[in-house]
Amino acid sequence: MALTAVRSASCESGDTTRASTALGNSRLGGLSSLTLSLLLMKGTFGNCRAWSARTADREKIRLLREFDAEAVEAGTLDVDDPYYGDMSDFEQCLAEVEAACRGVVEHVRDLQGARSAPPAGDEAP
Repeated sequence: MALTAVRSASCESGDTTRASTALGNSRLGGLSSLTLSLLLMKGTFGNCRAWSARTADREKIRLLREFDAEAVEAGTLDVDDPYYGDMSDFEQCLAEVEAACRGVVEHVRDLQGARSAPPAGDEAP
């Protein structure tokens, strides 16, 4: 199962070469080999999904915080950028990423379970 993380700056900068490389060269079909591509900010989401030619590949591109139920409920799906902040901003960013990663792990386990489950009607008696 292949996973990739994409730096938001690659997509936001408009540097399509860096962004498409970060997405596994999705414009050449590389995203097809991935299971999930995680983005940190909504601003990158539309651009990166638009660069993917196939609907099935676009559905693999998700926001990291979509996997944090509290973030979804609060409508705060962007990971806060701590770059110009102080230590508390970095701690907040870390907390957001860790909370979402728990959901990512659960999602990936669910995907693995779905792939390893026997087809319907093939269960052992």
